[in-house]
Amino acid sequence: TWLDAVRRLQETCANESPLELWRRVEQHPMVQYVPFQCQACGHQLPDAYPAPEDANLSEEQPMAAEEPYVRAGWFRGPRDAVVFVYRCP
Repeated sequence: TWLDAVRRLQETCANESPLELWRRVEQHPMVQYVPFQCQACGHQLPDAYPAPEDANLSEEQPMAAEEPYVRAGWFRGPRDAVVFVYRCP
């Protein structure tokens, strides 16, 4: 789990300050930003709100396999759990 990973990092960096530990966490590849992109061709979409109009981009209900990983939320109002689907042109 995430907590286990942080505890392991704490043990490894026992002589460092909490600030240095946090810097290490922020620099870890696991927390780096991953842009939204097409899984087929790698085309990256702009990360902006509101999203630019793109006929190939849509919001859809998650498939059964995706449901455990998708959450509803509150973004400018209540929002159902959706996935963004990009259809490679």
